[in-house]
Order: sequence, then structure tokens, then C-alpha cells
Amino acid sequence: MSSVDSAVHFCLDMWTSPNMFSFLAVTSHYINADWEIVERLLMFQDTTDHSGAGMAQIVKTCAQDFNLSSRLGCLTMDNASNNNSLMVALSESLNTLDDTSYWDGEKQRIRCLPHIINLAVKALLKSLGDDGTVGNADKDDEHLIAPASNVIKRLWFIIKKLRSSPDQKKKFLGQCELANIDKLMLILDVPTRWNSTYYMINRAMKLREGLKNWLSTD
Repeated sequence: MSSVDSAVHFCLDMWTSPNMFSFLAVTSHYINADWEIVERLLMFQDTTDHSGAGMAQIVKTCAQDFNLSSRLGCLTMDNASNNNSLMVALSESLNTLDDTSYWDGEKQRIRCLPHIINLAVKALLKSLGDDGTVGNADKDDEHLIAPASNVIKRLWFIIKKLRSSPDQKKKFLGQCELANIDKLMLILDVPTRWNSTYYMINRAMKLREGLKNWLSTD
């Protein structure tokens, strides 16, 4: 990538897999000579260091390996607190290099819009409350609706109990077969996995008859 003339921007994401391995991915974005947007995966590395300083060192090494230290543009990341310290550490580190002009981590960070939307949706679900009302519903109303957040908590509890028992899993899949629906396992919501609440609800709706039958037997 040494022939690239434009600034090169990085997108960073770190996550932990279901088998508890942590990975950091670095993706580059730039404009080529034909004014086309190009996206390249530069690094996909397993790491146990989730600190901002540790991740900053990985990003710096990645930039140096591809001769991009002098053309590093903006970094797009989510709103995790360790990303704040990453930008501080990366600024201090890059600005000690002879071939790099001043790189301002505060001004050259772009916060991930999907993560902001995810946080807003979670705040909305939380605002629905657990007091037996939705929004500003009148407490004297005879037709109070169970709050969405309470329903989600109940569903989460049921699925957690199901997934922790091989015997109950077998019984549940048997009920799905009797109901003539797909023999799929219910999905458990994980706060750090985006959209997982939606996936949990969607799967439960798909397997509703099997779930109802299984609950009625226990």
C-alpha cells in the first residue's frame, strides 16, 4: 500500500468469540487513483490485551508494517472506554516518529454510528420500565400492558435455564418436532453482541408453539 497517495483511514473492532478468544480487526479505507473507494482488511489478530495502550501498539505496528504512519487519517471505533485511552496512547506514540506529521487523536476519531444507535435502542428498552406500565400509561387503566423490558427479562431467564440443561434441550427440541416446526435452539441475548436481543425475540417467535408446549410440561 506504499503507492497510495490519499489518507488511509482505519476501522477497528475488538470482540470475544463464544469460545473466549479475543480478536482485533483493522480495516483500511482509502481513495485510489481512479477515485474509487477501496477497503482492505489489514490485520486480524488474536490478543489478550484489551487495554487502550495495548491496542494502540497493535494499530501502530499495523500502520508501520504497511508504511502508512505518515498518511494515517481517521480511526472509526465504538464508544468503549478503552478506545478513549487507545487514541491518547496512539497520538503520543505516532507523534514520536520522524516520518509522521502531528496526529491529533481527539480530532481524528469517528465514533461508530451503529454502536450509537445500539446504545439508544438499549436505553429505549430500559426506559419502558418494570413497574407494570408502558410509557405514561395511567396506572388506573384496567388494560395495563406488561412492559417490554420485563417481557424480555422473562424470556432471557427461560432461555438461559433451557440452554443450561442438556435434558431440557432435548425435551424442547422434541416439542418443536411435535409442533411440526424447525428443530432450532433458542438464542440467548448477550449485551455486547449487537442485535442479539432482536435475534433472541425473533427466534422465540419462530419457535413459539414449541416453546409454549415445552413450558406447559415443566
